[in-house]
Amino acid sequence: MYQICSALARPMPVTVPVPVATRVLPVVQVLDGTPLVVWFGGASPHRGLEFIVDVLPHLEEFHAAFLTEFKPYWEPFRRKLLAMIESRGVGSRIHILPMRQPNDLISYASGGDVGVFCFTGEVPLNVTYSLPNKFFEMVMARLPPLIVMLRPEVTIAEAEALMPSSEA
Repeated sequence: MYQICSALARPMPVTVPVPVATRVLPVVQVLDGTPLVVWFGGASPHRGLEFIVDVLPHLEEFHAAFLTEFKPYWEPFRRKLLAMIESRGVGSRIHILPMRQPNDLISYASGGDVGVFCFTGEVPLNVTYSLPNKFFEMVMARLPPLIVMLRPEVTIAEAEALMPSSEA
């Protein structure tokens, strides 16, 4: 008979307890009325963080909160992402915050205005299969979910061409 360690079957990352805050908005200290994009999950390539960093310069009034952690093996990705944030000039509008405990995530994330989950490039199956969880977490937090599925070759210009202009 085999024994399986319960940590292997756990479908969510182990998080470190952080001080309780009721909502993400006061933590990032943005003014009331400032739109806040919320992204949560484990940070790794092709999960959309790069996409949000690329799009944010075009959304000058928006801030973004990433509720995440970087595993040691994703250190090169963390450095690349921080360099992207710096080069795009959005460092003051992107807030990287610790992951939340599952029982705290919904109320905490509810301070945002939109939840984003992106697929870019080749996506591992565990990311694909987590989409229903992300969707329902966003809905329970009363965040309108924005699910983005882009081919790696899609450019910002192509994405803008797909969206109606607000100045038309």
